[in-house]
Amino acid sequence: MAEYTAIQWIFFFFVYCLVGWIWETCYVSAKQHRFVNRGFLRGPFLPIYGSGGIIMLFAAIPCKGNLVLTFLSGMFAATLLELVTGELMLRIFKVRYWDYTPKRFNYRGHICLSSSIAWGVATLFINLVLHKAVSGVVLKIPEHVLTVITDLLMAGFLVDLSLSVKAAIDLRNILVRMEEARAEMGRLQKRLDVVIALGSQDIEQMKESLSQKLDELNQKVDDITDRTQESWENWKAETEQKMNLLKDRYREALPTESIQKMRDEMTESQLRFRRMLEEHDRMSSVKDFLVRSMVRGNPNMTTTDRYREFLEEIQKKTGQPGKKK
Repeated sequence: MAEYTAIQWIFFFFVYCLVGWIWETCYVSAKQHRFVNRGFLRGPFLPIYGSGGIIMLFAAIPCKGNLVLTFLSGMFAATLLELVTGELMLRIFKVRYWDYTPKRFNYRGHICLSSSIAWGVATLFINLVLHKAVSGVVLKIPEHVLTVITDLLMAGFLVDLSLSVKAAIDLRNILVRMEEARAEMGRLQKRLDVVIALGSQDIEQMKESLSQKLDELNQKVDDITDRTQESWENWKAETEQKMNLLKDRYREALPTESIQKMRDEMTESQLRFRRMLEEHDRMSSVKDFLVRSMVRGNPNMTTTDRYREFLEEIQKKTGQPGKKK
């Protein structure tokens, strides 16, 4: 395999991208009972299969003639590629584009034993069968023709990749902003609870103070029963006047600065809450075609617990059933 040129290796990459896309699209479409344009890209390319195919070819070079070592080398190399790719995509885009969590012997949902064994079998198949046929055809294509074909494929691939990365970032931003909106609504609710509690406490304190004052006045009434009628009438009038002033003072004190601040906080919070809901509805509608296409092309897409409910909502809005917990 060392006799291949750089252009031929690049062309092999696209061949195995296409082979992987055909396999995945047929398999997932059969399971979903509808056509699924499988993969991260919108064109007929699955880069992880293209990269995996090249890695499996290189991994088999030092193991030539030894089927066991070829199997193991291809299995470990491709599994490592799948692990690194899955982890990077999760960290960058907040989403798993494949998820082996339901399978036994998986690690973080990126790799699992059955998938690794499948990579080993694929290594044997590619090296013993498929690549011989592919290289036989490619080696017959004139170098200048192959260069033109490869350049065209590369141009289309890069355009597709840039659009798909943008769509993945848009989807990530939708998930992040929806989660931030939920967190903000939670903070507002807690703040409202505190403000309302403090406001209620102030009112109760005012009532208790007024009640205490009235009790003191009633006690004084009991203490002056031996006063003369004139003194009693004068004291009664004076006391009633003081009581009315006291009542007026507390009545006017109800809309105090703290109470008014509470009302302003409630009004502001309600407005912010409505804006959050409007933003939530706008984002979760997923009007962007590329984002919808990406979600539909990856029906087994999952994410972390932090964003799960929002991704499931987006999947429902794009015609996907969502991932079962």
